[in-house]
Amino acid sequence: MIDKVVGLELGADDYITKPFHTHELIARLKTILRRSSAIPRSNAITHNEKTLVSFNGWKLDLYAQKLINPNNEDITITGHEFAILQALVQSAGRTLTRSQLLDIVSFDGRKYSPIDRSLDVMITKLRKKFGDSPKMPKFIRTIRQAGYMFMANVTQ
Repeated sequence: MIDKVVGLELGADDYITKPFHTHELIARLKTILRRSSAIPRSNAITHNEKTLVSFNGWKLDLYAQKLINPNNEDITITGHEFAILQALVQSAGRTLTRSQLLDIVSFDGRKYSPIDRSLDVMITKLRKKFGDSPKMPKFIRTIRQAGYMFMANVTQ
């Protein structure tokens, strides 16, 4: 039970324990596919739009949902991490509140509470991928009692 709670709080979309029945696995997969097809497409990026955003040698491909480091290597990020990073990058220099960021990662139907620490965990994971420090941030700055701000200069 505790493992399930910790897994979900750390950002897992679902959790299944062994042994499991094949029908349960298939049902869970269908549910995930249903949720992903229910995501509103109004914010979807098309091939015709500028989809590559650059900052400090890094690139974020908004269409392919990829993060590319200065060595031109793909960095693995989760869907939630991508959604947070996209929002921060597109609002560079402005503070996004915890509430705004939690709304952004709620695309999968999960309801986050204001005291939920999942957002902090996702921000920490993004910082690690950038090699960023919360004390001397180059990318993601914590704005006390407000939210987070993307610090790097962004170009398209």
